[in-house]
Amino acid sequence: MPPNLPAPTYLTDDERDEIRADLAALVDEANAGSVSVTYRRRSVSGSATYDPTDGSITDPYTSTTTTAIVGAVREEDAKLAGVELEATDRKFLLDRSDLGADPVAGDVIVYDGTAFEVIWVRHQAHTRLVIVYARVLGGET
Repeated sequence: MPPNLPAPTYLTDDERDEIRADLAALVDEANAGSVSVTYRRRSVSGSATYDPTDGSITDPYTSTTTTAIVGAVREEDAKLAGVELEATDRKFLLDRSDLGADPVAGDVIVYDGTAFEVIWVRHQAHTRLVIVYARVLGGET
């Protein structure tokens, strides 16, 4: 995964904050093709546990509902990511501040009833946006 790039130094903090606010408004703007998704981060244990005394099962993920812009992947995306991407893969533009932590491979995004596993993430430090490339896990959630 490439490192986060330093924020440009030719912009003031106020200018960068205004750019971030504009981008956040774009992501949240319903007319821009944005959608609601559930971001499921794998917990520290990484697996579900079963309690035989009460029959409860703990979820290995913590979930956050957020807004994203969703698109199909292109050949250029595969070259940039250095991975093979399939026609059914999707890329999600997310506001990093909505997630609480950086997305990582193995996390899951539920979009339109379909679960997608995160396979690669590109960070944009100066905008606090992340582009997440994800592959269909299969089945409905």
